[in-house]
Amino acid sequence: MKNVLIGIVGGMILVYMVVIQISLYTESVRQNELNQCVADVTMQVLKGCRNQTDEAAQKILTDRIRERLPSDSEVQIDVLACDMQKGIVSAKVKEEFLYPNGKSGSVRTARTAIAEKKAEDMSQARIIYKDHGEIYKEYMVQTGETYVAAKLPDGARGWRLEGKEFILLSGESFLVEADMNFETIY
Repeated sequence: MKNVLIGIVGGMILVYMVVIQISLYTESVRQNELNQCVADVTMQVLKGCRNQTDEAAQKILTDRIRERLPSDSEVQIDVLACDMQKGIVSAKVKEEFLYPNGKSGSVRTARTAIAEKKAEDMSQARIIYKDHGEIYKEYMVQTGETYVAAKLPDGARGWRLEGKEFILLSGESFLVEADMNFETIY
């Protein structure tokens, strides 16, 4: 009986330790993901939106950050600076989520991107995503850069590059060399 009791207590301690490890790992993964997402998106917006208004660039910034972060979390985005004329984009992001044990947690980051080149030196391309022939998303981006494909509409299997048999999945990276039109595949 004594051995059974020791075994049960040992098992409970083991389960508790595993839950603690998973919680620590979850926070670390979320922090790394948030840092990378905000850094990438601020640079993409800075490079790709030089000819757009500050308000349009700010909307693109918040939309792209929300697209790239997990949907099971609450995201609060504060755009600290978005001046396309001066070449400055700055954002502070807080992500609130639930740990596997049910408790809530949060991670935060802030990033600022400053342009080193003048707008005349940058060439841009337009990326258009269409769903059933209508524009689903549209971006002006920097050519020669790698971008992540937009989220797919519900029920779609992937994006097909117009005029080619190239299929792109949501979240997959691709190199932008010129204007690109994608159509959904169901």
